[in-house]
Order: sequence, then C-alpha cells, then structure tokens
Amino acid sequence: MIKRLVLCIGLFGLAMSANTWAVTPHTLHTVTAQDGVWKGRLVITSANENAYFTDANGNKIGEIYDFTLSSTKAPFKYGFGFSSPADFNVSYVLTLYQPDNNGGNTVMFASKACQFNVSAKGSADPDIRVEPYNGAKCNYTVVPGVGENFTVS
Repeated sequence: MIKRLVLCIGLFGLAMSANTWAVTPHTLHTVTAQDGVWKGRLVITSANENAYFTDANGNKIGEIYDFTLSSTKAPFKYGFGFSSPADFNVSYVLTLYQPDNNGGNTVMFASKACQFNVSAKGSADPDIRVEPYNGAKCNYTVVPGVGENFTVS
C-alpha cells in the first residue's frame, strides 16, 4: 500500500513538472488558409491575466504560440483558456502573414497579412476586430458554444 502511494505521488509530481499538460480550453478555434503558406502567431495581450493557448489535443502551450499554416494541409486548430475566475478582461491577437516568395519572413507586412484582435464582451459574446494588410482577405465566423473559425487568403 505504501509503495503504491509513493508511486502515485511520484507520477503526480512527474506529470506536474511536464512542460505541457492536457487542459479543457474555454474556446476552440480553427484557422484555414485558402492560398499558399502563412506564418502565424497567437499572443495574449492582456496584462495580469492567466490566459493561455492549447494545441488541438488540449496540451497547454502558454501565452505565445507560433505555427505555420498551408492551404494544402489540414486547418490549424487551437484552444484558448484562462484560469478562474473568468472576468473577461482578457484579449489576444492572432497574426498571420505570407512569407515572401524567397521563403524569408523577416519583413512581416511586406506581404499579405491579417490581424485579429480577439476579446469578448461577456460569455458567448465575442468582440473581434480585423485588420487586413496588402490585399489580404481576413474573415471569421462565430461557432456558437465553441469559438470562432478564422480564414485567410
């Protein structure tokens, strides 16, 4: 019995020390590219809020999440969460841009780009501001009870 207890405590400690762990996010989102390759970054922009992103499997990533999106691959999926209590004084920015034709990505808005400033006025009441750059088409749809889906082209 004591060996089992020690083993359980050890496994719990190991699980808690991992860089990522499965959590249930507050909202789930899909990002789809309709043309080419896009570089993306998610960043929590609110100060003093315990907000985070998860990957599609619910593994906690943190406050910054970089990814690559392609029209030839499955959409990118992520979750957004925050620790209780939920006061909705939290926002994040989803930024996507197409790297230049040479594969570089040092000049961010020299190519098509989209920025989505994501927040909410309250539960199930999203407030999203969209900024397109250089002819990009930046759209989103609300999926009631789930989150928002974003599309770039």
